Amino acid sequence: MALPATDNFNRANANPIGGNWTTVTGKGNIQIVSNVAIGTISGINAAYWNADAFSNNQYSQVKLGAVASTWFGPAVRFSSSAYTGYLAESSNGTSLVLYKVIAGTTTSLASYTVTVSAGDIIRLEVVGSTLTVKHNGTTRITHTNAEIASGSCGLWVNDSDAAKSLDDWEGGSFSIPVAMYHYQLMRNS
Repeated sequence: MALPATDNFNRANANPIGGNWTTVTGKGNIQIVSNVAIGTISGINAAYWNADAFSNNQYSQVKLGAVASTWFGPAVRFSSSAYTGYLAESSNGTSLVLYKVIAGTTTSLASYTVTVSAGDIIRLEVVGSTLTVKHNGTTRITHTNAEIASGSCGLWVNDSDAAKSLDDWEGGSFSIPVAMYHYQLMRNS
């Protein structure tokens, strides 16, 4: 398939989500309920897009269907063999948080206080070792971490609460040189 990859989840209810998605090893399924993506278990639910090969420089973004609770958002460099990747989180409608997860061990890397509402777009980018979290197109977090080098784009949800729903997902690769990305990031700051 051609990048960017997209999924609006507008189809019949399904558990697991199916199609071009694979559940992350050892985690709960993402499911479709009433045309949005939500989790199936009380715990981490995660899936990565399996139909395309992403470059190591990639992005994942989702529209928040609801923000009544915490711990859900886009992911990049998800491993196909372990719960490993970078995650962005909408936290209680009051902040954004960037995490790394390596073999199931989660570490908070950075956070930013901002009001987050239903319908907002949360985007996570990784170019080289630079991670960027954007909220409705505005850069909110920039952080450097080189521990996870490759993987696929995806999404994640903590819990099976319908108040943690995601919609209109997109994932893609960057083809620009890393130096040019950093230059553009500095100009847009």
